[in-house]
Amino acid sequence: MSPRPAPGRGRALLERADELALLAQAVREVADGGSTTVVVRGRPGTGRSTLLAETAALARRAGLHVVTAPDQAPRPDPDHTGAAPSRAAAQEPAAPVAVLRDEARQPGTGPVEPARSLARRSDGQPLLYVVACADPSLLTETAPPPREIRLRPLSPRAVRALLVETYGEEAAEPLVPAALAATGGNPAVLCGTLHRWPAPAPGPEEFAALAHQVGRHRLRSALAGAPQQAVALLRAAAVADGDFPFHQVCELAGIPAPSRERARTDAARTGLLGSVTDPRLHDPLVTDRLLGLMDEGGRAGLHESAVRLERRHRMRQSVLGRLVVRTGLTDSWVPEALYAAGVEARRSGDEAGAVTLLESAEDRGARGGLQTEVLLELARAQLSLRPHAADRGFLRVLTEPALRDGSAARLFAADVLTLRGGGIETASAIATAASLRTTPESQRHALHGLRALALETGPAAEAPLRSGALEAPPPAPGPDTAVAAHEHTPPPAGRRSGTQDLAPSAPGTRTSAGAGPGAGSAGAGSPGAAAQAAPGDAVWAAAVAWRLCSAGQEIDRARRLAAAALAGAGAGRFAPALVAARVLVVADGVELARHGLERIEAEARRQGVRPAVGLALLTRAELALRTGDVAEARSRLDEALGEVPRHHWHPRKLPRLTALDALIALESGRPDLAEAAVSGAVPDRHEYGVDRAFVLFAQGLAELRTGGTTAAAHLRECGRMLLALGCTNPGLVPWRSQLALATARAGTPQAPEATARLLTEELAAARAWGSASTVGSVHLRAGLALTGPEALAHLRTAVRVLADSVARGRRVQALAELADALFDDGRPGEGRRALDQAVAAARADTGLPAGRVLEVAARYEELPRANRARLSRAQLRVALLAAEGWSNKAIAQELSVSLRAVELHLTRSYRALGITDRSGLPTALGHDAGRA
Repeated sequence: MSPRPAPGRGRALLERADELALLAQAVREVADGGSTTVVVRGRPGTGRSTLLAETAALARRAGLHVVTAPDQAPRPDPDHTGAAPSRAAAQEPAAPVAVLRDEARQPGTGPVEPARSLARRSDGQPLLYVVACADPSLLTETAPPPREIRLRPLSPRAVRALLVETYGEEAAEPLVPAALAATGGNPAVLCGTLHRWPAPAPGPEEFAALAHQVGRHRLRSALAGAPQQAVALLRAAAVADGDFPFHQVCELAGIPAPSRERARTDAARTGLLGSVTDPRLHDPLVTDRLLGLMDEGGRAGLHESAVRLERRHRMRQSVLGRLVVRTGLTDSWVPEALYAAGVEARRSGDEAGAVTLLESAEDRGARGGLQTEVLLELARAQLSLRPHAADRGFLRVLTEPALRDGSAARLFAADVLTLRGGGIETASAIATAASLRTTPESQRHALHGLRALALETGPAAEAPLRSGALEAPPPAPGPDTAVAAHEHTPPPAGRRSGTQDLAPSAPGTRTSAGAGPGAGSAGAGSPGAAAQAAPGDAVWAAAVAWRLCSAGQEIDRARRLAAAALAGAGAGRFAPALVAARVLVVADGVELARHGLERIEAEARRQGVRPAVGLALLTRAELALRTGDVAEARSRLDEALGEVPRHHWHPRKLPRLTALDALIALESGRPDLAEAAVSGAVPDRHEYGVDRAFVLFAQGLAELRTGGTTAAAHLRECGRMLLALGCTNPGLVPWRSQLALATARAGTPQAPEATARLLTEELAAARAWGSASTVGSVHLRAGLALTGPEALAHLRTAVRVLADSVARGRRVQALAELADALFDDGRPGEGRRALDQAVAAARADTGLPAGRVLEVAARYEELPRANRARLSRAQLRVALLAAEGWSNKAIAQELSVSLRAVELHLTRSYRALGITDRSGLPTALGHDAGRA
């Protein structure tokens, strides 16, 4: 349905075309001799009066006598356009009659009796009876059964259309959310606001303030004619907000039992109640405005009365808290009630309401264990609103020794702070919490593990773990700590070049998984064992797995520890589980990582820990990009940003998100978007860290793709940071091979030697780690950076290594690059076979080849035309027949030439086409019939 009103009907009839069509049909039926009843059901301000006025006009044009109920002609709402019909006295009609009545404007009279009386007096003459009301249950039984029209609020599309009509497209767009929130789609409030503030457009806050003012004015008008008991009942219902039964709402309003039903009916006639049977206002906006119309003392007094009533009836603490927050009460029971209400509000998704309740609980004297729970819940509620304030709250939970019974709360706070950003401040606060006498030994061990994790993944300047200075507590007994206890030695520094041969060797030449200390621990880190382990053991397993991954050593052991951490972290231990999942992604443990991330995301959503949801989605995006599913990676990254807006990410995690955004854009063939993603500077105080180096890596790649001059500088600085961190694993950030590409393209005299050295170092590091996707990807980049036979050898190795790896997209790229290199090497036949494999693999993965595959395919499509142009007409005739499989003798007979002439034409054709024999003719001339 079009959101625009029909000409002349005014804004009040916006999105009312179906309703008008039904009324027009009813008018036609009565004009043809029938009778019918129509009930127009709508809340105040939805255009009931204007619709009645339009019905009166339709009826008059059809020749009906229009009669309004006594003393009340239908007329439009004051903020709407459209003329009201003339008032007509009730009379016995000599023609079909239309009786129109607005129930909200005629309290105290039965709506149907005038129509019945008129129908009896008209001796069966045709009758149209239209009554507008908020609740049809107020109407007595009608005959024939009525048709019902429901007037609903305006849709967002209609609200936007009215804003655009008033202010123009550009100015209206930022006003749409404010208009929807402040008007609830109520046509009268929206149109009244637009009438009071014509162009130029106000700001969103100004528009919302004016809309609330208009809404209060309309509400005051709606209450002006209502009986005092009805108004008292509506105020009490606003305070009760659906938590009190009807008799208690009446008790709160001070309405005696004999008058309650009448008060309920009168209140329902205003259209403000949800229904006659439900003592709740129909809209939270109306509830807030009705309370806002009361003076402060009357409002507080009514809430205090509700509190006393609630306590007398011993109802829920959460309801008591919601009521008491609007009073000045400071009794001893108040903080607990406010806390219960805050918890319920947070779990229902009302974080802003939860913050108000929990801050009030703290201000009104929460002490002991309750104070700890209040602070924890307050920080949790602030996570999605003011995450930096939430960080301060979690730090307070960790460090204040006066907080009692807070060991579980401290463990949760340490976990959230670690996953949010980690670093030395978090590690210091966790150490303080672990040193408290009230912290149980099992949780102290877990806290020390989270401290290690916060330092392990933090900036270089904040990582004593890497310098061997970690003061780890004695590990608690458990299956994981048998391995983890041996891991408190620093990883080796980055490897020096010159000791490894650059020649592409078979994959898998890596450091043995059992070579290091503790590797022989039977069953260490297995998921089954981890499920029985204490949470601290799982945390330590994650920290050690990350260190092994960062150093690029002992991949099997890192996988085992990561799997143990993922399975043994337990519900609500998000930081170690997320780190473990990231390790598994780098170690090609794709399926285990995917299932683990799905569990983390589901649990984080259940607990309302949005930063954990965002990081789980971010890691799923990294996983998708690693496997070559670029569309899935973009989708998951968008989900992560939808869950946690960019400005709510911690400065230490934001670089990781930014870099991933740029890499996805590069893989999508949009270097312009990649440059835009990394153009924003990260604050210098957060410069050092793996994720900050990741941003520099993405900046270098974007420059490399666009031909920029600073690619090498970005990649070199990235490498400097990673080496300072002891991070040498090219599976995390393959900066050396990308720097080799930038160096090779620079073309300086020193470029060949520098390129070879960088590739030697990265191949050695990749083989030490042993991930097939990492080793194969380094060979791929080596093939791109080098030339000649060396390049072909690396590309062939890349295709072989990546064949069974998780990096399907990299294998497709390796096949395409091999086809391109073979084309340049004069072997298009072999190259065509590689290209066909690339196309088939791309179709199997994504359904359609794209990017580099299409570029190389275009070269091969051009090849037959170019080759045919190189041959004379005689040579081409002979070569085409040979390409189709004809023998030389058959060709000679077909073309009536000598056998010697055929041989000479073929020899010269081979030379011109750069092939050695007739087997290369089908590809060179486009006659490869066997090709799919």
